Amino acid sequence: IGSVISILWAAGAYSVASLDWGVQWLRPLLIFGAATAVVEEIIFRGVLFRIMDESWGLWPALIVSALFFGGVHIGNQNATFWSSFAIAVEA
Repeated sequence: IGSVISILWAAGAYSVASLDWGVQWLRPLLIFGAATAVVEEIIFRGVLFRIMDESWGLWPALIVSALFFGGVHIGNQNATFWSSFAIAVEA
């Protein structure tokens, strides 16, 4: 996401109107968001993918772990089949 925003900014298609560092929800969001991302990576890459890779090989492990990753995100607020599919493909 940061790379896309950087490219858009460099192309002149994105600009920041203002920054408000005084918001009270920013720090908890960043902390909990980072913690969630780390836990997801440990579960899906460090555990599930490695076990499946040793048992079934690389490609089946990639496909199944990506489908599980996308499936977990279908429970997110406003998630759709297509958004979860996109997350699975990206994963």
